[in-house]
Order: sequence, then C-alpha cells, then structure tokens
Amino acid sequence: MNNFIEKCTKCNKSYMYSSNSEDYLFWYCSKFCYVKDNFKESFWKFATQKDINNYLKNVFQIKVKKHENGCWEWLGGKFPQGYGLITIKRTARKAHRISYMYHNNDWNISTKELVCHKCDWKICVAPDHLFKGSHLDNFNDMIKKNRDRNLPKGKDNTSTKINEEIAIKVIELLKNQIPSPQIANSLNISKCIVDSIKYKKAWKYL
Repeated sequence: MNNFIEKCTKCNKSYMYSSNSEDYLFWYCSKFCYVKDNFKESFWKFATQKDINNYLKNVFQIKVKKHENGCWEWLGGKFPQGYGLITIKRTARKAHRISYMYHNNDWNISTKELVCHKCDWKICVAPDHLFKGSHLDNFNDMIKKNRDRNLPKGKDNTSTKINEEIAIKVIELLKNQIPSPQIANSLNISKCIVDSIKYKKAWKYL
C-alpha cells in the first residue's frame, strides 16, 4: 500500500492518501469536502448533524475577525437589520443565533426564544458574548444598558411623535404580551401612543 501527501482541492488542507482509499479522496481530504464541492445543493439534503458541525466549524474559522475585546466580527452576508446572515439547509439564518446553537450544542431553541448580545454588536458571533433569553429579557437588557437613550422623550405628553423604528419596537413588545404601561414607561412615551398602536389607530400599515 502506497501513501501520498495531497492537498484538498476544496479546503487546501494537507492529508494522507493511500492507494486503497476511495477514489474521490485523491482530490479531497474528506467526504464532507467532496460533497460540498460537487453537490452543493444535495449537501444539505443528505448532511448529518456531524456534517453540519464540520461545516460550521470551518465557517466560524474563516468568516470571522476576532477582536481584542473578545468580539467575533461576522464577515459574511448581512440582513437589512444589520445582523450577520448564514445559510443553513438553504435557509437564511442569523449568524449569531447559529453560533450560539453550535458552540453550546443547543439545537432545540424555540422560535419564541432569542439569542441576545452582551456586547450589543449585531454582527458579533462570539459565543461568550451571546446569551439565550425571552423577549422580556431582551427588553429589560435594553433598559438596563440604557440602549433607549436615543428614543424620543415625553411620556406625559400624549401628542409625542414617534418614528417607525419605535412603532415597530412597540408592536414587537405587544406581541410578546408586555403590558402597555411598562412599554410606555420604558420607551418614554405615553400609554395613549402605545394603545393607539395596539388598537390599530396609528401605524396601521406595520
């Protein structure tokens, strides 16, 4: 049996090829690289959890820039809202959410649970900077860190105008059953404004 040192045509990693290896291993270090390079569509159809983990391990090595403060800057695609985008099983997913799931081996997060940032940087995918929580946890975290400091003031003024960003935030919080008075106090707007959004008297198109 003869052994040769080859370089994978997909990942460029050196590997040992022997004369009795599968034919495809002459060009690729593993079945994963072979499938990824030749059957991009069918990879997700047949990929096992181990295959996906190998794929993500590679992605989080190549597509991040690690900073001194511990943040991992996502260098891949972005959602319009600014969050990192990664494709899993041909579906666009938030990169920080997938990072949390992969690094914590927690693949059973419900759609009602969020993955939040300790560092408040949307494109950070560092597992140490992420935590799982509810919409209420995220809301309280925003208030604790004073991330609402740029929101319009005037909670006692029922005519206070708000922008679309704040209206969307109100709608999101209402959907997660956060009481109107708590939303109003935390966003420094009147309860009347919250109720006008709640009962579709304002911002109807959202």
